[in-house]
Amino acid sequence: MSDLRQQIKYLEETNLRLFDEKSNLEQEYKQAKLLQTQVEFHKKTNQELYQKISELQRIADKAEFERNRAEERLNAINAEKIVRKNFNKNIQIPVFFS
Repeated sequence: MSDLRQQIKYLEETNLRLFDEKSNLEQEYKQAKLLQTQVEFHKKTNQELYQKISELQRIADKAEFERNRAEERLNAINAEKIVRKNFNKNIQIPVFFS
């Protein structure tokens, strides 16, 4: 009879330990699912930010290209002004007396 009581006590203790382990595992599972959700959210956010960076880089590259083109046109116009100014200085208009 004593042996049977010891076995029951041992089984009860084992049952409690297993119940605690199960509860701990369930809690860890909930935390893992929460972390997984957060990781997925951050992955999506990260991907969106990289897309935004790419778009902004494309816009910046286009703006730099347009600025360079405008600067080249300005330099050409300024060079043409200088040439015309020098050309006009070198031309002597003949004066005819009647």
